Amino acid sequence: MMGFFDKVKSIKNMVTGGGATVTIGDFKPVWGEPFSISITAEIGDADVKIDKVYLLVEGNETVRIDNFRFTDGEGDSYYKDIHTTENTFRDEMEVAESQTLEANETYTWEVELELQDVLPTYHGPNAEHSWRLQAALDAFGNDPDSGWVMFELE
Repeated sequence: MMGFFDKVKSIKNMVTGGGATVTIGDFKPVWGEPFSISITAEIGDADVKIDKVYLLVEGNETVRIDNFRFTDGEGDSYYKDIHTTENTFRDEMEVAESQTLEANETYTWEVELELQDVLPTYHGPNAEHSWRLQAALDAFGNDPDSGWVMFELE
């Protein structure tokens, strides 16, 4: 039977996502070819019921133009820095289905990802295209996740 302090710890874990630590292992992405990603979850002192394990993948293009000259309809000019980021790719992949992850256990899932017909990573003087991914457990409250992991797609 769950005691009072176990209930408090369980509520704290729901709010903070602290019931598990999620990490992504090393991987070698190749543009247009499948590559494998390893996701690991280390479960804390209480079971974690999840609806799924998922992987988010994003491509983002950032453009920076410093000191750009604007002219209004009356011929007056002013200068402004323009910095903007647009999402070029976003996908969420379900890696594993609903389950209960037992306390003090470690779980690992492998997922194969293929990124084709997308922009590769590039770094130019005024623009760049970057890639990132994040693994997470869909749990009640705040989803425990790996944080965003940047990677190069060449």
